Amino acid sequence: DAHVSFVKDWDVDIISQFLRVGNEMAVLTTYLSDITGALDETTGLSLKKSRPIMCKSDYERGGGGKHLRHGQQPEGLPSKKAKR
Repeated sequence: DAHVSFVKDWDVDIISQFLRVGNEMAVLTTYLSDITGALDETTGLSLKKSRPIMCKSDYERGGGGKHLRHGQQPEGLPSKKAKR
């Protein structure tokens, strides 16, 4: 996507995450963060320690009845640390 900036060594990091899962059928995905203030322009490394919380789903009434609305939560710190 033309509107995405990658941190330095993002590919090394994602491959490492995939290998740590230990499941060849695993799917790794993400919800992109706002780029503003996120990258160190000198090193190319991430300045953020938070990540977007993907699921903010709720039932909403309108029109013909109830339906699911999927919104975005604010960013937050991960609640579980990955094993290294």
